[in-house]
Parts: sequence; structure tokens; C-alpha cells
Amino acid sequence: MTRLLAPLLLLVLLVGGCGGGDDAPATPAASAASPASSPADGGGADREAIRTGLAALFAGDHPSAQDREDGACFARELAARATPEQLRDAGVLDASYAVVTTLPALPEPMAETWVDAQAGCVDLVDASARAQAKVTHGAIDTEGYAACLRDALSDDELRAAQVATLEGDFGAAAVERFTQAQTSCARESLSR
Repeated sequence: MTRLLAPLLLLVLLVGGCGGGDDAPATPAASAASPASSPADGGGADREAIRTGLAALFAGDHPSAQDREDGACFARELAARATPEQLRDAGVLDASYAVVTTLPALPEPMAETWVDAQAGCVDLVDASARAQAKVTHGAIDTEGYAACLRDALSDDELRAAQVATLEGDFGAAAVERFTQAQTSCARESLSR
């Protein structure tokens, strides 16, 4: 069970922040193209609406204030790295340039771009520690968990796990290493 949950937890961290906060729901991601500038009408994509939709997608269904802040940062970073056409072609936006509600498996170039954008805003290890704290209802030593995970995996290994997860390759060696490290560090940090 833990082996299956860890890649899913990684995907949640990559796509939906930590979520689970008590704050108000995020803005719906589906409203990313305004009728006045619909690409179908020959107008350009509404970049502000796309950023708003990306922020909501990243922040998740029940975002905390931190999740919303991270989502806004991520949306700015991703929009600076990828054009609306690239996002559409990768499946992040639909044909009308609205942000999809469920992220598909991404092609490698977009998965790498997504990870780069996320890295500009969120530290994966810290986010993983916060998520573990939520899952364990605060029973985990988050500082110990984060230190353990940083010792267990290099930055390149963390990046490879993120990219593989976004590509939908949950059986990749990098994801397996991440899963094993996450499980081991969680156990170690719970026993303190």
C-alpha cells in the first residue's frame, strides 16, 4: 500500500500543492479562456486567465493560503517558460485554451518545464514534509524527515522522480528510489 501511495503523493505534490487546508476553495481552473479573446474566434489566448487557471490547478481543491501563494508563483513561472500553444499541445490547456481540470501524463519536455517552474516556487522536500505531517496528523518530525530525504536523494534524483511522475511513469527507477526514500524517512521520523 505504501509503495502505491508514495508515487501518488509525489503526483499530488507536483500538481496540487499540499491542499487540505481549511481556507476557501480555489478558483475553478476551467475558466481560462475569456469569450472576448477565444482562440476559436481568431483572437489570442487570454494569458491572465491561463495563469489564474494554472494557479488554481496547482493549488488544489482546498488550498491553504500557502498553497494559493505557491500556485500563483508556479503559474507565473510556468507561463514565463511555456507558450499557451505549448501548454495546449501538452494537454495542460484544452483546444479553447482553458486549463484542464485533470492533468494528463505530460510529454518529457513539458514535464521538465513544469518541474523547473515548480522549483522556482516550491521546495519538493519541504512540501513532502508538510504533506507527511498532514497524512500522519502531525506525528512525524518534519525537520528530521526533510533532512533524511535530502540525505537519501540528490537534487538530480529528486528531479528525475518529478519528471517521471509527471510523465505518468510510476514504475521508473527514479520514482522507485523516491518511494523507498520517502517510506524509509517517514518510518525513521515517526520513531523519534
